[in-house]
Amino acid sequence: MSEESVIFRQTVLEIIRRIPRGRVTSYGKPAALRGEDSGFTISHGQGHVAKLAGYPRNSRQVGQVLKHLPMDEEEEDDPVPWQRVVNHKGYISPRGDNGTGARRQAERLREEDVEVMEIDTVGIEAGHGAGGAGWVFQGGGGRIDLGRYGWFPSQVDIDGEIYSIEA
Repeated sequence: MSEESVIFRQTVLEIIRRIPRGRVTSYGKPAALRGEDSGFTISHGQGHVAKLAGYPRNSRQVGQVLKHLPMDEEEEDDPVPWQRVVNHKGYISPRGDNGTGARRQAERLREEDVEVMEIDTVGIEAGHGAGGAGWVFQGGGGRIDLGRYGWFPSQVDIDGEIYSIEA
């Protein structure tokens, strides 16, 4: 792993550790900020993990960092609250595991008093419905109202170093 990859991973994990209990953020920019209809009102200038880390085009890599967390991460001294990261429209992303991981994420969020709305995945086709263009939902775990539960700071402090979203 390159030094840049290591720094990116560490930064992403530290940002995610700062998401407050009962709140969520997105891998990438919320849909409302991209001019899409997300169904939620989110003001301009809000951030998300990839942008805060200084890599605004690396939303998928944020997902990869979380995907490769150790299975026993809950036993670490400083666990990563991975369940608090959802896609840009507030959906819990499917993982190709028939919904096991998505259900686990939804359960953890509910334990934090985050309302997870059930979604009907029957009949959602690629390019339509919940996930947006090119998505086929297979075991998605619900949707979170980003207007109510979203955490989108314009900057975070990681051990005295400020990570912020450029205007």
